[in-house]
Amino acid sequence: MPDPESAADSDAMPDLAACSRLFVAIVPPAAIATALHARCAALLAPHPYRCVAPERLHLTLLFLGAVAADRLAAVTAAVCLPFTPFELQLGTCEPWSHDLVVVRPATVPPSLTKLRADLTDRLTALRLTLRTDPRPFTPHLTVARRRLLGRATGLPSFLRGAAATHPPATWTVSDYSLCESLPGPPAVYRAVRTCSSPPGLTTSAGR
Repeated sequence: MPDPESAADSDAMPDLAACSRLFVAIVPPAAIATALHARCAALLAPHPYRCVAPERLHLTLLFLGAVAADRLAAVTAAVCLPFTPFELQLGTCEPWSHDLVVVRPATVPPSLTKLRADLTDRLTALRLTLRTDPRPFTPHLTVARRRLLGRATGLPSFLRGAAATHPPATWTVSDYSLCESLPGPPAVYRAVRTCSSPPGLTTSAGR
């Protein structure tokens, strides 16, 4: 999915200097992020790719884009929704749009899809113009970017052969975050608010 350029609640273009660039994402635990980064480094060392730092790995649920300062409090207050924790098992590395390498879930839990739909409804009700992809939701974590833009050669077959030697990473998703993208380089992501599932809900395995 492309990075958002802007989001506004009216036809007027917001003052980008006074806006926060926001997105909602699932952030993997530190141990999972470190393992993914190590896997990426081992697979892509001979190739012209730069692995994403562990602290920047995330699975985007929604792009909000540029949100004006006077809307930030409302968005922060509205972003947390009750949801059932679910297991997320990541599959193998694969090419994405020629210049990226991503890891996608082995299966997409219905609870993940529902959480995204509920967030879309809640934030749309605030009259935010969300930057969404018209294609079906395809959750993924970007783990590497090509150093020189252009069509990759030989990467798909290399990944299919090498990634299978790495066991999948699995964790229970019990929270997600409203994050702000701060300008770089390198770009830095800051959690504005973290939303946890209510206590007492049972984890849904693959649901």
